[in-house]
Amino acid sequence: MDKKTRTFLLAMVAVLVAVVGYASTFPAVWEQGPAVNRFRRTLELPLQVASVVDGLADNQLGWPGQVAIARDSLVVVDRLATQGIIKVFSLTGQFKRGFGSIGRGGLSSVMDITLDPAGNVVVLDGAPAILVFDQEGQLIKRIDLAHYEARFTLPWATSILATEAGYYILSLDRLVRLDRRGRVLGRYTGREDGFFLGVAASEFPMGPSGLVSWQGATWVADSVHGRLLRLGERGEFDAVLPLPEVDGVRPYPTSMAVGPDDNLLVVDAARQVLVALSPEGTKLWEQRLHQLMENQRGVDVADIVVGPEGRLYVSNFLTGRVERLDLSNGRISARQEVLAAKAEFLFPRDLAIIGNALYILSSPAGKEGARQIYRHDLTTGVGGQFVGRGLDGAIRLAAGTDLLYVLTTSQVLIFNTKGELDEIVGVDSGEWGGFGVVNLFGLDQGPQGLAVDGEGRLWVSDTFRQRLLLFTAGGAFLQEIALAREIWPTSVAFAPDNTILVLNSFVGQVVRLDSEGVQLAVYGQGGARLGQLGVVEDMGFLGGAMDLLVDGEGAFYVVDTINNRVQKFSPQGTPLLAQGNFGSRVGDVNRPQALIPPAGQGGYLLADTNNHRIKFVQFR
Repeated sequence: MDKKTRTFLLAMVAVLVAVVGYASTFPAVWEQGPAVNRFRRTLELPLQVASVVDGLADNQLGWPGQVAIARDSLVVVDRLATQGIIKVFSLTGQFKRGFGSIGRGGLSSVMDITLDPAGNVVVLDGAPAILVFDQEGQLIKRIDLAHYEARFTLPWATSILATEAGYYILSLDRLVRLDRRGRVLGRYTGREDGFFLGVAASEFPMGPSGLVSWQGATWVADSVHGRLLRLGERGEFDAVLPLPEVDGVRPYPTSMAVGPDDNLLVVDAARQVLVALSPEGTKLWEQRLHQLMENQRGVDVADIVVGPEGRLYVSNFLTGRVERLDLSNGRISARQEVLAAKAEFLFPRDLAIIGNALYILSSPAGKEGARQIYRHDLTTGVGGQFVGRGLDGAIRLAAGTDLLYVLTTSQVLIFNTKGELDEIVGVDSGEWGGFGVVNLFGLDQGPQGLAVDGEGRLWVSDTFRQRLLLFTAGGAFLQEIALAREIWPTSVAFAPDNTILVLNSFVGQVVRLDSEGVQLAVYGQGGARLGQLGVVEDMGFLGGAMDLLVDGEGAFYVVDTINNRVQKFSPQGTPLLAQGNFGSRVGDVNRPQALIPPAGQGGYLLADTNNHRIKFVQFR
C-alpha cells in the first residue's frame, strides 16, 4: 500500500470516531450488531471487577425506541441500554423491571417488539433471531433465523407481527411468514403490476417499515411508495390505501396502530403527522405531531401503540420522550409525558483523576452528539456535571496538578478544578503551526492523544501530522518530535526507563521511542490473537486500540477496543494476558476506551464505553 492510499484510509478515522463512542444511532447498529463478533479468537478471561459506577442505572431510560402495551404495563425498548434492554414501566411511568442483554446467549440489537396473543413479549433481534419472553422477562424460546439470511435478507428486518399461527417479518423488499417454530410458510414481495413493496437506495437501503393486523388482515407500511398494502387470503397483496401528498411532500408511512374505534392510526414521517383512516380506507383526520407535543424541539416518532381507554402512546426518538395522548371521540384531546430519557452519563470516552475526583468525558442524557465532563467523588460516591458546555469535538482528558486538560478537534482546553476555563492551546499556534485536522464527509478530526509526563509537561499526539508536540503545564510550546511515516500516534505513555511508548492504533502496534523520537522497538500487529491488537478496515472505517498505560514496573497495558479486552505486556513487549469478553455482564466489556490507575488502589479504572460504566478492575 502506497503512502497516498494509506493517508486516505487513515482519514477514515473520522467516521470511526463518530461511531465508537456515540454520535448518533449508528453505534447501536454497528457496535452492537452482528459485526461485533467479526474477529474470532480464543476465549479471553473475564475482567476481575471489584466495583462499578453506572452511568445509566437499570431503572433509568437511556433513549426510547419501540413500545408495546402488556396488560397494565408499558414495554419500551431502551436503545442505549445493553443490560435490561427491554424495560417495563407502569402506564404512568414507574419502573417495574428490565430484561434482555447484549452478549453471548443474549441479544445483538433489537429491531422491533410486539406482543403475541398470549401476552408474551416477542423481540425481533438483528442477529437475526426471534426471542419470546413472558411478562416477567423470562426467556421462553429463541428462534435462530441466521440460516435464512441469504434467501430472505433477514439482517435488514425491521418489523415483526405475532399471530396465533406464527410470525410475520418485514425485511427490506419482502414480507416473510413463519410458523411458531420458525419454519417459512410464505414470502411475499408483490406483483409488478402495482402491488409490490418499494425499496430506495440510500446510505442504507430504505424499504417498508411497519406491520399491523387490521380488519382481519395483515397490513404493511409500504414507506417508499407512500401507501399501505393489504396481504389477502390468497397470499397476495390485493388492496392499497394511499396516503395524501401535501404541498409536494410525498408521504412516508412508518408506525401503525389500531385505534379504539377500529380506525387505523398511521404516522406519516415525511410530514410528521398522525393520520386516521376508517375501516373503508377514508381519511378521517390528521394532526401534526409537533402541535401535540408542545415545548419540544421536534418530533421523530419511533413507534406508536394504543393502550387501555383509547390512549395513544408515542415514542419520540428525537426528544427522548414517551408521551400519552387521549383519543376521546376519535380525536386527540390531551397530552402527558410518561417517560423521559435520563442518565448520569453515557458513552464514557476518557478518564482523569485529580485528588479524590474522577473526571469522565462522556455524553449527557437527552443531548445527542453533545459532550460533558462528569465529576465523580471516589470517596463519597457522589457525582454531577462538571463542565457541560463548549466541549464540541472533545475526545481525550489528561490530569495535571490542579488542572484538567481536554483535547478537542483542534485545541487543548485547560480547566481548573472549579470548572473554569484558564487557557486554550491552539488559538495562536505560533511557531508550531497548529494541530493537523482532516475533513471527511463534513467531519473534522484532529489529534487523538493527550498525556502529562512526570515533570508536569503536556504531550499531544498530532496524529495526522505524524508528530508529538510538547507543551508546558500552562500550554506554552516547547518541542516538536517528528515520527516515522508509518506511525500515526494516538495514546502516549512514559516508561520508567525514560522511553516513550506510542500507540500506533491504525496499524495495531505499540512503538517505543527515545526522547528524540528515535524508534527503539515495535510490539504487536493487527489481529485478534494474544499480543495482537484489533484494527478495523471495513466499510470505510479505520481504527483500533484506544488507550495505553505503563505501570511502575514498566509493564504496559493496551485497551484493545475492537477486540473488547485489555492486554498486558511485559516491559520487553512480551504479551502476558488478555482479559475481557464482549457483552454486558459485569466481567464483560463493550468497546472500552480508557484505562487509568487510581492512586494507592491496587487496580485500574476502565471506561466500559458502550455499557455506560466505569469499572474498577484488577488483572491476574
